[in-house]
Amino acid sequence: MSTVQQAAPPNPVRIFQTLLGFQQSAALRAAIGFDLFTAIAEGHTDVASIAKKIGASEKGTRVLCDAMVIMEFLSKSGSSYGLVTESAVFLNKREPSYIGGAANFLVDDMQASGAYNDFTGAVKKGGSVFSDEGTVSYDNPIWVSFGVPDNDLYGQRGISSGRMPHFVNQLTKTQIQAIVDYERGL
Repeated sequence: MSTVQQAAPPNPVRIFQTLLGFQQSAALRAAIGFDLFTAIAEGHTDVASIAKKIGASEKGTRVLCDAMVIMEFLSKSGSSYGLVTESAVFLNKREPSYIGGAANFLVDDMQASGAYNDFTGAVKKGGSVFSDEGTVSYDNPIWVSFGVPDNDLYGQRGISSGRMPHFVNQLTKTQIQAIVDYERGL
C-alpha cells in the first residue's frame, strides 16, 4: 500500500499537460515562424488583417491566434488580438530583446526526431541515441542560423560574439556570409 500523503484528491491535469506539451511548442514555433507577434505589434489585430500580413488562411490564423490566447501569449477582446507583456518584449522581431530565433534551435525538427523521439532508447543506452555529438557537432547546420533574425548580423542582439561557433577557424568571413545568405534564402 502506498504511503503517499495527499492534501487534495489526485488530478491527472499535469500528466496530460506534459504529454501534450509538444503541441504547445509546435504552435508557439509556428506563431514565431509566421511573425505573428510582430504583425500584431504593427497593428494587425483582426483575423483578416493578420492572415493577410502573415500569408496564411483566415481559418488557420484564427486557430493559431486562439491557441496563443489559451496559452496566454496573446490577449483577445471581441475580435481583436493583442500582445501580452512577454510577447511584446520577447516575441516581436522589432524589439532588441527578441528571442524568437531560439525557437528554431530549441524546437529543431532534427533534435525532436532524433534526440527526443527515442527517449526510452536513450535511457536504456545511458546516453543520447541522436549521435555522438548531437547538436554540438561542428558542422551541424543549426549553428548557421540560430538566434539571428533576418537582415541582422551575427552578434547584434547579444546572442553571440559576432562569430559562428565552431566555424570561426574553418571558414572565411566570405564563406560564412555565403552560408548565411543561402540559409536566409530558403
